[in-house]
Amino acid sequence: MMIANNRKITKAQNVTMMISSVIGVGILSLPSDLAEVVGTDGWIILIITGLLSMAALYVITKLMLSYKDYTLIEIGRELVGRPIGDIVSLVYLIYAIIYIGLIVRIFAEVAKMFLLINTPIEIIIITMLLTTAHLTRKGIECIARIIQVTIPLVIIPIIILWLSLFPNLDISNILPAFRTNFISMAKGIPVAFFSFTGIEIIYFTTIYVKNPKKSIKFNMIALASIVGIYIMAFIVCIFRFGKEETVHLIWPTLSLMKTINLPGAFIENVEGVVMALWVLMVLGTLVVQFYCGAQVLSRVTGSKEFDFFVLPMILFIYFVALLPDNIVSVYNYIYMLNKYLSSFLIIVVPVVYYIVSLLKKKKRGTANE
Repeated sequence: MMIANNRKITKAQNVTMMISSVIGVGILSLPSDLAEVVGTDGWIILIITGLLSMAALYVITKLMLSYKDYTLIEIGRELVGRPIGDIVSLVYLIYAIIYIGLIVRIFAEVAKMFLLINTPIEIIIITMLLTTAHLTRKGIECIARIIQVTIPLVIIPIIILWLSLFPNLDISNILPAFRTNFISMAKGIPVAFFSFTGIEIIYFTTIYVKNPKKSIKFNMIALASIVGIYIMAFIVCIFRFGKEETVHLIWPTLSLMKTINLPGAFIENVEGVVMALWVLMVLGTLVVQFYCGAQVLSRVTGSKEFDFFVLPMILFIYFVALLPDNIVSVYNYIYMLNKYLSSFLIIVVPVVYYIVSLLKKKKRGTANE
């Protein structure tokens, strides 16, 4: 399937979409989740999980570059046949719907706590979903351009704000290091894994990349940058709050912003500015996953357009978003999503597909001889 030039995106835009999709809301609870399981050695878990995620991303990217004009749907049909390939694709659709629903619920909970105290959570959810749906219908090029602009606007100011905290941080809070045993380390990897979900979007975005030959290099650099941001977020939280207080905070990275005081700055409410920036990041996360889900429906049904699948998806996403009773239930659902669907799509599917593709190429080579 050939893609028109006006629907192409650059490797940099593809990378920014992946960064937006990965960081999203995962960074909010990451420090407290890791501190609870491995204490102050969470940065070690982030390095290990980051390397494992890079290995998975490498396999996915190699697979996509082997079939440049295909998405997950067409690759599945080519390698394992139409029925099984379509089932795997529908698993991605279910994953995307559940993922978007849970992410928008976390967004609504955070927005209600920090910004929209008197607004019903249902209104926050439906407003965000309609905004996301509208942007999704504009297509991949529009989405990529917007996210390419917003990512630097979000990440650079937040890192600067974190750096402004360093004079007031207690470095001794992270010592002594390397105290966590192997079993606890192993338990920490699944905890950190949620914060790396989102790399699977390249199943549906690589096909639109102009000259994708160096995509592996770009993708690795992007994921390494994400690991660096996560490590910085964890270390700053531990330095600022200590292990015990970090564990008891729901969203320690947001709590950090309450402690920032910029003498002589013209910004009085730093927390409000950070929340506004974070809304842009979450919007990017939702839009990209929304687009991928709509692409599954479009390609499985053989439709030439995807945009009229977007609005019907809102009904299912809205139901998922309201299913959990509270924020604790939301994170329980996320744990189950990661344990089964995320692991299946990010680890099992690319490995199996890649092995099958190698076997088929070897078989063709033998037949040609």
